[in-house]
Amino acid sequence: MPKSVKPKIVANKEAEARAVKIKVHTGGSNNMWHDDFQSWWNLPDDSIGNAVYQIILRNQQNSYVRRNSFYRYALLYGNAESLGWNNYSAFNRTEATNNRPVFNVVQSIVDTLNSKIARDNPEPYFTTMSGDYFEKLKAEKLNQFIEGVFQQCGFYDIANNKVFRDAGVYGTGGVFIKYNKAKDQIEFEWVFIDEFTMDRYDAIKGDPRSFERTYIKTREQLICEYPDKAELIKRVATTQPIYQPLRETTIDPVVVCEAWHLADKAVDGSDIENITNKGKHVVTIAGEPLLVEDYDECEFPFIFYRYYEATAGFYGSGVAERSLSGQIEINKILMQIQQAQELFASPLIITENGADISEDTLLTNNIARLVKIRSGTAKPEFLTPKPLDQQVYDHLKWWINAEYQQNGISMMSATGEKTPGVNAAVAMRTMVDIESTRFQQVSKNWEQFFVDVAYAIVRLAKQVYKKNGSLTVKWTDKRSAIIKEIDFAKLDLPDGSYTINCGTISDFPNTPSGKIQTITELFSNQIISKERMLESITMDPDLIHEVKLQCSSLRLVEKSLCSMVEDNVYIHPTKYLDLQLALKTSIMTYNQLQLDECPDDRLELVRNWISEIITLMTGQDPLTQQLQAAIAPPQAPAAPTAIAPQAGVNPQ
Repeated sequence: MPKSVKPKIVANKEAEARAVKIKVHTGGSNNMWHDDFQSWWNLPDDSIGNAVYQIILRNQQNSYVRRNSFYRYALLYGNAESLGWNNYSAFNRTEATNNRPVFNVVQSIVDTLNSKIARDNPEPYFTTMSGDYFEKLKAEKLNQFIEGVFQQCGFYDIANNKVFRDAGVYGTGGVFIKYNKAKDQIEFEWVFIDEFTMDRYDAIKGDPRSFERTYIKTREQLICEYPDKAELIKRVATTQPIYQPLRETTIDPVVVCEAWHLADKAVDGSDIENITNKGKHVVTIAGEPLLVEDYDECEFPFIFYRYYEATAGFYGSGVAERSLSGQIEINKILMQIQQAQELFASPLIITENGADISEDTLLTNNIARLVKIRSGTAKPEFLTPKPLDQQVYDHLKWWINAEYQQNGISMMSATGEKTPGVNAAVAMRTMVDIESTRFQQVSKNWEQFFVDVAYAIVRLAKQVYKKNGSLTVKWTDKRSAIIKEIDFAKLDLPDGSYTINCGTISDFPNTPSGKIQTITELFSNQIISKERMLESITMDPDLIHEVKLQCSSLRLVEKSLCSMVEDNVYIHPTKYLDLQLALKTSIMTYNQLQLDECPDDRLELVRNWISEIITLMTGQDPLTQQLQAAIAPPQAPAAPTAIAPQAGVNPQ
C-alpha cells in the first residue's frame, strides 16, 4: 500500500494568485473592494499598497460622523474654517468675523486646564524590581536619558501646546515617535488626530490590531526619504479620490498612506517565525508601495493622551463634546441680547407731527446743541426703552457658570480674580484643593501619557542600539548647567526588571513670588538648607551666578561621591572644601547608600572620604567625635582577663 503523502500547504500561493487577479490601480476606473483586503498584511508586496489604500477609504467613510464632529469641535474652540478638502478636516485660522457675539466657554476651559495641569511638566522615573545597586544606578541614568530626549526634541512644548490642547478639544491627542538618522537622535512629531483611521469594531476596546495614517508631504521630502523610489514619486499624480484637487496650495504635495498591523504573538512564547500572521508596516502613495517591511513590535509607534476615557471605542471625550449644548445655548442667548440691544434699545425722539423742528437739529451730536420749537407745541421727548428683562441676563450667567462647574473650573481660575466673599488665605487654599480633586482623573491620564512615552523611548532606543551598535543622548544638568552625554550601552536593563512611574503633579505656586515665598517658609522652618533654598529659586536670572557660587561646594562634594560610587575611583578631599557641609552631606549620602544596599567596596571609599574630611577639620567638637564613632567599624569584644590568685582565697 503506498505511503500517504501529506498535501503541500499552498494557502499562501493561492492567496498570492488571487491577489494578482484582484490587483486594482487607484487611477483606473475599476476601483473596487475585495474581501482579501481585510488581511492586507498577508498579500504580496505588489498588491499590498492598493489594499491599504482601499482600507483607508472604507474606514474614512465609516468614520464620517466622527470626522464631522472634529470639524465642529474645531469651530467651537476657535474661528477655524475648512481648507476645502472634502475628506480631510484640516483647518485654517481666519480673522474674518460676521459680527456675531460669542462667549467662548470651550476655549476658556481648555486654556485654563492647560495652565493648571500641563504647566508642571511631569517627569517619569525608573524603579528596578531587584535590590541590585548597579541596576539602581542604571535606572537613575535612564531618568537622565529620558530627560535628555525630552530636551533635544522640545517634547514638553509639543505635549503642552499640541497634545493636551487636542485632547481638550477633540478628546484625544497624540505624538509619533521616530528615529532621525541624519541627526542620530530620537524625535517626536505632533500628529493631528484626524490623520488616523481604524476599523471601529477592531478598536471597540481601544486597542486595535491595525492602524492607518493619512497625511501630506511635499514631493521633495518624499524623494529625500525614499531616493530609490524617486521615479515613482515623480510620476504619481497629486489629485486622488481621497482628496479634492488642492487648487489653492503653492507647494507640490503628495498624499501618503501609512499602515501598521501588529504581529500575532504566541501565548506559549514560541518563536515568531512559526507564527502565520506577522506584523507589517507599509507606506504607499496612490496605491503604489514605497516601503513594505515586517513589524514585529507589540505596540504602535504612537502615544495617545485621552482627556477622559470613553465607555467604548478608541477616542476619548473632551471639553468640546461635554460643553457642546451649553455653548450653543450661550450663543443663542447672546444673539438674542445683541438683537434686542441694537433694535429695541436704540434711543427714540418723540415729537408731534406739527412741530416745526429741523431734523438736522435733533440728529446732530453736538454738545449743548440748541433745539428751537414753535410756541405752543410740545417739546421733543427722548426715550430709551428697556431691551430685555433682567431674567434673560441672569439666565445667560447661569449657563456660563454651569459650564464652568460641569468641567470643574471655578470662576477664580477662569477669570484670574478672587471669588467674592472669599478673603481668608485658608479659604482660598481650600477652594484650590477642592478644584484640584475635580481634575484628579485628568491629571492621572496626563501622567500616564508621560509614562507611556518613556516606555516608547526605551523600546525605540533598544531597536536603534541593536541596529547601529551605539546611541547617545546629550543631557543638560539643570543644577550645574553642564551638558553630559548619556550612553545607552551602559543603561540597557532587561525587560521586566524595571517599572516606570511618574511624579505626582505638584500643587505648589507657579508664580516666582509664590515659589520664593514657599521656599522661604521651608527654609525658615529648617526643612531645607540655605544652599538648597538658593538652588531652588533659580528662576530669577540675576541670582544664577550667586547660586552657583553658594552651591559650588555642595556640587563638588556630590560629584566626588558620585565618581567614587559609580566608577570605583577614590578622590581625596582637600582643605579648600566647605568641610562642615562636606561632612554633613557625606554622612547623609553614606546612610542612603546603605539603605540602597551599595556594595561594601564602594562604601569603604565613602568611609575613607569621611575619615579624611574629619582629619582635615581643625578641632574635634562633640559632634565630630560622635560622627567618628558612628562610622567606625564594629570591633570584636575583648577576651576576659584572668583574675590573679590572692592571698587567703582558695580559687575554685
